Amino acid sequence: MSNLAELEKRVQNRTSFLAYLHALQHDCEAHPEHWEHQDVERFLAALATWLEDMGDVMTDARASTLAWRDVARMLTAARGYE
Repeated sequence: MSNLAELEKRVQNRTSFLAYLHALQHDCEAHPEHWEHQDVERFLAALATWLEDMGDVMTDARASTLAWRDVARMLTAARGYE
């Protein structure tokens, strides 16, 4: 997980986001025990729940200016969010 956390912090553009996505996919394949949601339906539901629970952190104003790193953070959170 530390590798994912480091990659997430470095996401700044399309290229670094793609590197993060590839690492996320590899992590799911290599360490399924770290993933609460391994199927797409449950993963997307967790992502939606995480965004709803973020409230003030992800306001509509903030969401209109999302950065690549914000998207990476959402995907990392959905990995294990219940």
